[in-house]
Amino acid sequence: MELAAKKFATRTVVSHVLLLVIVVAVVIVATRSVYESARDQAIEQALVRQELLARQTARGIQSFYDSILADLDLIRLADQHSGAAAAAMSESLWDKLQGRVTHLFAYDRATDTVSRRFGDEDDISAERLIDASTAWLGRVKGPDVSGFLEFRDGLNLAAVPVEGPEQRVLVAVVPIRVIQSQFLTDVNNQDAMGAMLLDEGAKVMANADGSMIGKSLMDDATDPRIREIARQHIGQGKSGTEIFDDTITVGETELSRAITSIRPVQLPQKQWWLVISSGLNEVDRIVNTLFRRAVFFGAFVVASMTAILVSTSTQLIRGRARLEHVKHELLTKELDQARAIQLAWLPETHCKLRTIDVAAVNQPASHISGDFYDWFELPDGRTCVTIGDVTGHGIAAAFLMSTTQLMVRTVMMRVGDPGKCLDEVNHHLCVQVFNGQFVTMLILVLDFERNELLAASAGHAGPLVSDGQSFQPLPVQPQLVVGVEQTISFPTQRFPISLGSSMLLYTDGAIDVQNGQGERFSEERLQRSLHGRFDRADDLLDAALNAVNEFRGGQELSDDLTFVAIHLQGAPAPNEPVPATA
Repeated sequence: MELAAKKFATRTVVSHVLLLVIVVAVVIVATRSVYESARDQAIEQALVRQELLARQTARGIQSFYDSILADLDLIRLADQHSGAAAAAMSESLWDKLQGRVTHLFAYDRATDTVSRRFGDEDDISAERLIDASTAWLGRVKGPDVSGFLEFRDGLNLAAVPVEGPEQRVLVAVVPIRVIQSQFLTDVNNQDAMGAMLLDEGAKVMANADGSMIGKSLMDDATDPRIREIARQHIGQGKSGTEIFDDTITVGETELSRAITSIRPVQLPQKQWWLVISSGLNEVDRIVNTLFRRAVFFGAFVVASMTAILVSTSTQLIRGRARLEHVKHELLTKELDQARAIQLAWLPETHCKLRTIDVAAVNQPASHISGDFYDWFELPDGRTCVTIGDVTGHGIAAAFLMSTTQLMVRTVMMRVGDPGKCLDEVNHHLCVQVFNGQFVTMLILVLDFERNELLAASAGHAGPLVSDGQSFQPLPVQPQLVVGVEQTISFPTQRFPISLGSSMLLYTDGAIDVQNGQGERFSEERLQRSLHGRFDRADDLLDAALNAVNEFRGGQELSDDLTFVAIHLQGAPAPNEPVPATA
């Protein structure tokens, strides 16, 4: 019995020891698995947050410079008109620029003189800035931003050329401290975070403590790994994020285990770079706390809680996935309904009026389009054709599109003159609030009794008109877009028309499409794709649309695309039956 008791005791001890070993092994494996899983998820979340922060900050800097260049372009447009209204508009635009730029001047490249100044130049005069950037100013052919200039804390120049023999350039002075305060300070004020803005040559224009300003991140960074990342990403023009499992040095800041993200800042003619680094100490603190709790509560508690949490999280994820699926279906249905309502506002894509054969196509870049077109007969028997483009696309543009289309039809039926119609529509849009949106528009009136075409344009390109062999642009003089300046007037131009000829109206989304190599389709390619005689509007429309689709080769549209093709039939003969109006 004693031997049996010893054997039983031995078996019991061994079995309990084995059970203990199994339990310890389960605890170690489970806690290690929880630790590694939590660490990977936490790092992934930190990675996503930082990439989102870097992307949003880069977009903010890009939008900041785009807004300055847009205001400079509006000043340029205002300067092309004389009078008190244009001067008042220039002053108003300068007021908008204050706070973003320190001063503004006009540089005449032909005479190497400064012809106009706004703001307080202080000790950095326009002449000093011109001396420091003469080569760049001489190369400016469109909206552009200079490289880093080491005046005070650093600055850039934003420039827009003005057409004319004097070769003027409007130049705004943008202090780097404004970029620092608006976009980088909040990032740098956070614990264990740092942000830097680099120019196209990887020279630092702004960083947290100013220690790296004017130095190249690829050549002068203290940490060789930072230099290697700069060469790898900036040198090859690729954005990306790197994770470091030990201490790195960014400028004068040391970060214990860090994530570094590099994002491009797209500007006209160049590409800057934004570098944001953040430490992983918070991630480690959270993960280590979870690990200690898992060990403390033991294998079975951890296993039970893990099972409960996995089950709960699985159900929540599945439930949320189902909810998101339903919401997506509802949103898609609402957008489809909105598109159907929008299409109901537009005339049929093809119809024969008394005097013209007309066909059109409208392809939105998203669900809803900001382009519109319309055709109808006026009370006196003339035929009116319109086409327009609201800035942007989506629901906001669609609302403004439907409003503008309704106003044009209503006003034209009453006044019968394209220029007067644009005057009235512009007045109504200027007194409304559309969050900075505006509309380009072209209105044509076909008068077959006089064989003439009346046209007025608000920033919209004239139609391409057939001469029997090729298509040439009708020399319509576009005025300022509607919805910007209430006092501007829109003249009506007159042109002769020939029966049997054709014309093609289009929005900029048709000529701005790009192929896989980033090339733009352009009006010249559109002209070259149309040749010979077209006897039906559908044939002309198919030729234009096929040319665009063949060029883009399946690339997504970045803007709404609209064509309106017209074949001029003329008035029917006295005994000829008149087709029904669609």
